[in-house]
Amino acid sequence: MRQIILQQRERAQDVYFIPGTRSSPLFVFIHGLGMSKDVWVRPQGAKILGGKFPLCVMLGQEPEPHEMPPDEAAFLTFGKTQRPLMTLFHDISALGCPCAAWSQRRPAGKAAYALEELSSLLERYKNEAGAGIVLIGHSRGGVIARKYAESTPHNILGIVTLGSPHGGSTMALWAHRISMITSLISPFFDNAQKNTFANTIKMVLGLWESEAIVELMPGSALIGSLEATPRREFLTLTLGGTRPELFSLYSVRPDARGMAVYKKRFSVPAVFSDILPDGLIPDEITNGMGDGLVSERNTHIPYEDRHLAYYLNHIEMLFDDRARGDVLEALSVFFH
Repeated sequence: MRQIILQQRERAQDVYFIPGTRSSPLFVFIHGLGMSKDVWVRPQGAKILGGKFPLCVMLGQEPEPHEMPPDEAAFLTFGKTQRPLMTLFHDISALGCPCAAWSQRRPAGKAAYALEELSSLLERYKNEAGAGIVLIGHSRGGVIARKYAESTPHNILGIVTLGSPHGGSTMALWAHRISMITSLISPFFDNAQKNTFANTIKMVLGLWESEAIVELMPGSALIGSLEATPRREFLTLTLGGTRPELFSLYSVRPDARGMAVYKKRFSVPAVFSDILPDGLIPDEITNGMGDGLVSERNTHIPYEDRHLAYYLNHIEMLFDDRARGDVLEALSVFFH
């Protein structure tokens, strides 16, 4: 009986909290689907897509030429990644404001679970929230922030949403098409890597068929429940991206001069253009219209005070210096 009770007991919230040294609101950071608090507090080692895919892959930039011994074996790379990675969590906590982030127990579950956990976290840190609360959410986390602020507006001073699908995302409609990528990309991997790649695709498919994805489809009950006008005023800042390339895979080999030669093998989601019928490419993956997962137009909120848009993908917006600086400027009213 004791063993059964222990199995049923819900594990404690995985929270990262930094107390404030000044009188300011409590800033609470909400991660997106299939992620964890690490995207905010420890991004260098953060994983996405259910903890199986390194976040840094989606931050890869085209490699620069460098020396490479002619006898060195060819290899594949996702490009170079900027270091270090800083987020608004680091920026705001450095200003002396209390900040908290937590890992959702069901990161691919219904929004109701995340809302319950958010309520529990705010109750836990209510003594730190005497000056009010500001919610900052990325991707689905921004929808969670908005839903909470609209449903329980007491003490909420503002929300910031980054790449959040307030109008839904049509990416949720194509989960069955992703499996077709396997046959397109598989030839670039050797035999030892193909099983790992196949398992990753299977994991991605499972995530994209989750309850959370269904809730993010246009016209879902969750999206339909969001209000056009909030019950009370709070600062609302939204941010969208317009660079759809999430990641690219490059092959690298040495040339006769001992220099590395890079060749882009494929990019995601550009590879979808090979399997989608003409005229059906959604805004989410159209250059200048989406961040690879969410269309820029669907990141708006009807009552937003300010909207920011950048040529960044769905993950880059978390770390871009200009985007973070503009958000901090908009939130400066809270940094007393």
